[in-house]
Amino acid sequence: SNGLFVDGGDNVTILDNIFKVDLLSAPVTWVEEGGSYVSYPVSEGIVIKNSNGAIFKRNNVATIYHNVTGGEYNTIYVVDLAKSPNSEISDNLIGGRGYSYIYGVIVTSETFTIFNNTIIVVADDYCSYAVNPDAGANGVVQNNTLVTISKNVTYTVYSMMYGDNTAMDIDYIANKVYGRAYYVNVFDLGGEDENLINNTIIAEGNYTVAIISSSKNNTISGNIIRSLGSSVGDMKVPYVYEYVTEAIKLQGAVAAISDNYIESAGDYAVDLSDSASTLENNYIAAKKSTGSSAVINAA
Repeated sequence: SNGLFVDGGDNVTILDNIFKVDLLSAPVTWVEEGGSYVSYPVSEGIVIKNSNGAIFKRNNVATIYHNVTGGEYNTIYVVDLAKSPNSEISDNLIGGRGYSYIYGVIVTSETFTIFNNTIIVVADDYCSYAVNPDAGANGVVQNNTLVTISKNVTYTVYSMMYGDNTAMDIDYIANKVYGRAYYVNVFDLGGEDENLINNTIIAEGNYTVAIISSSKNNTISGNIIRSLGSSVGDMKVPYVYEYVTEAIKLQGAVAAISDNYIESAGDYAVDLSDSASTLENNYIAAKKSTGSSAVINAA
């Protein structure tokens, strides 16, 4: 079920609307097609697909679940921009409340812009996402306020690729990004080239990582990065295998990290994972140390 479903047509423009959508939260079906996995969601607020140059602007979207089906993987997509190159989502207020999984904006479109939106999503049970660029999505996420809250896990911006291994090149510029849950990754990155410039990034909860990246290349510059996890609690969360509080954690990525304010309430602020990454002109502080003493696994 959907509040609005658009399939086809170039330069579709959706302006100045109010959408209030109540949905049944239901599982997404994934099907292998031509060596890639393709999603077939059931419960979505706004769907725009196969529309070159689509514009979704100055809308107010409120999507909530009224019931749940299909067990632990029940899911809601609030806005789904699919296979619609050269498209724009701007100046919207987008809100959603789900149960197990909820996504604010999911993008599988080449050359997209997400600009000047406020996106707030809450999961009553497991996991919430504000922006999820999936495989093949290349674009800019700029000047947005992104907030995710969940009981268990949140990934405020998530670019780990579900569908296939098509490269993603994305710039995240001047956003205010906040996540709160028991376990938090505010940015969880897995694209080709992803750049974080002049963002304010705050993680709060029990175990928090502000930026975790397995991207091929990252530039992380001019950001305020605060990971404020308490590091208290022994709850085991499904699909979470390491419980740490750090500001930046690289997992195979090579990053140029410069001119940032980096703060962690954990034992370390930055984990370079023995990569060839560089640190230059940053303020770095962990719970009991500053500077290079707050950095672990430098090459």
